[in-house]
Amino acid sequence: MIPVEVFHYTTSCKALKILLSKQLRFGKYEFTNDPKESKEWVIFLDGLGIPPTNFNLNDTNKIYRRISEIKFKEWKVLCMSRNHARLEDVSLTEKSRIEEFYPFLSGYSKPRMWAFYASENNKHTGVCLKFNGIKLNQRITEKFSSPYRVYNDEIKYDDEKLFEFPHLQVDLSQYTKNLTQKAREHVVEYNQEYFFLKSKDWESENEFRWVINSKKDKPEYISIEGTLEEVMLGADYPKDDSICIIKACEELRVPVGEVQWTNGTPVLKHGVVYSPSILG
Repeated sequence: MIPVEVFHYTTSCKALKILLSKQLRFGKYEFTNDPKESKEWVIFLDGLGIPPTNFNLNDTNKIYRRISEIKFKEWKVLCMSRNHARLEDVSLTEKSRIEEFYPFLSGYSKPRMWAFYASENNKHTGVCLKFNGIKLNQRITEKFSSPYRVYNDEIKYDDEKLFEFPHLQVDLSQYTKNLTQKAREHVVEYNQEYFFLKSKDWESENEFRWVINSKKDKPEYISIEGTLEEVMLGADYPKDDSICIIKACEELRVPVGEVQWTNGTPVLKHGVVYSPSILG
C-alpha cells in the first residue's frame, strides 16, 4: 500500500538543489548508508554446515560478487519516511487530533532523522520535504515503465531474517554459462531480501522506498512538480537563509512551514514561513 504522505529529510543545501532543479534523485544502491546494502556479500564455509555436492566456494563467491556489482550499478533507490500506520486512512480532522496528542507519530517529527540527515553541528538546520505518496508513485511508474523494473514497499525490520542468505537455487553451472543474466534474475527474484529488509536498529526511520532497475551506471531523476506538498524547516534552520527556500517555493507554489519544539515535543506550524496566495 502506497502511503498518502512520504517525507524526505535532507540538508538545507541539498533541499535547495532539489527545489531549484525540481527533481528528486534516485541514488545508486551502492551509496546507501547501511553496510548490509552497500557492502559486497560473500559466503564463508564456517556458516554453511554441509555444502551441497556441486558446491565450489570460489565459483559461488564469484557469482555473489557479480550479484553485488549488479545491485550496486544497475539499481537505484529513493528513500522516504512515512507516518505511523495510525495516521493512514483517517480523515484530516482525525489525523490532526491524533497528531496533537501523539506528535511523534508524524513523519516529519523524527528527532533522529532530523539529527542524522538534516543537520549541521548537531542542530536541526535542515529541511523535511513532504510529498503526496500516491502522486509520487504515479509519477515514478509512468516515467520508469518498460524496460525499467520498479518496486516499492515499506522496509521490514527483522534481525533474524538478515541471517537467511538468498540462495542460488539453480545449479552453479547455469550461472557460469550466463553469469550476468543469471545474476540479474537472482536480484529480481530476491528483491525483497535485498532491498526491503533491514536491521531493527533502523526501525525508527519507518522507511518506505522505491527501487528501480536501470542499466545506466548513474543516478536517475524524477520531477517533483505536482507531488511536493510542503517544505518544513528544522527548528534550528538559519532564518537569514530562508529567503532562498521561499523564492524556490514561490515558483512551485508550495507552502513553507517550520517545526517548532515546545516542552520537549515538536509542533508543525504550517505555512508560517511562506504560504502561496490563493489569488496568486
